[in-house]
Amino acid sequence: MCTAMVIHAGTAPAAASPLQRESLDTLARRYGFGAPLKMGMERVLRSQYSTVVFTAGSRKLRFNDTLLCLNGPALNKSATWTITRHDSRNMLDPLLRPSATVRGDDIATIVLDPGHGGSDSGAIGHRNVYEKKAVLDVAKRARDLLKAQGLSVRLTRDQDYFIPLSKRTSLAHRWGADLFVSIHFNASANSSVSGIETYVCSSPGFASTMGGRADPRTYKGNHFDKKNTLLGYYLHRGMLKQVKTTDRGIKHARFEVLRTAPCPAVLLECGFITNKSEAAKVISRQHRAALAKGIANGIMSYIAKTESRP
Repeated sequence: MCTAMVIHAGTAPAAASPLQRESLDTLARRYGFGAPLKMGMERVLRSQYSTVVFTAGSRKLRFNDTLLCLNGPALNKSATWTITRHDSRNMLDPLLRPSATVRGDDIATIVLDPGHGGSDSGAIGHRNVYEKKAVLDVAKRARDLLKAQGLSVRLTRDQDYFIPLSKRTSLAHRWGADLFVSIHFNASANSSVSGIETYVCSSPGFASTMGGRADPRTYKGNHFDKKNTLLGYYLHRGMLKQVKTTDRGIKHARFEVLRTAPCPAVLLECGFITNKSEAAKVISRQHRAALAKGIANGIMSYIAKTESRP
């Protein structure tokens, strides 16, 4: 859940404290929106190109009908709506000006990281669906689609063997990865939970979406915060266009592969294999192929912005 969080002060990223805020009126003027529209507990910025929806006291952000979680909540005080300056610069700006964020980047090598493997089975779902096997199949399918587009694609594992988390990003560094995508399936004690969620590295000075204390430290992965947002958005949207399921949003976490990534990085949770309906889909080759197509399309959408004018 993208619920409101108390933000603790920490070491500020760059020159701005994570507690500094900007008003939606200022953002509307900056990006050429009209005045924010009032819709109960929501405020909407709308143009012919984009619709951005904020919810008071919540980290929920809807951008063109895709759910994201801000690092800090939108606040409404004395009729003035604000978000953190960090979210303005590192989430909203790349979404609204994607080509300005990544234009000129040379994306040649993609590293896909099928989670778990070997003695680490990952989650085991209904009908004996093993996460480690399902993610390897999805990763191989996505690799083949991306290679057909002329990209160099490496897998951190191409068979069923164990590989430590630290080695996954060290391989990405050794191979000169331009993008890193870790592929997983989800699990929950509540078998009714379903849907796709995507993770990018939590920003310095903020708590992760799942909760806990704010961490003031800046990790290697935070050097790509803007690009992480954009890559996560295109991957998440790409999968949701291919499979019909619940949009659980783009979230923030400090998973090791996100903290230590040497390039823009995203961790995908492609569905809950502890949900009977989703586990039945994962068994289907067509469903795994659709997920792979969504991942490949998301990466190609991101790359297309590197070749576009701001």
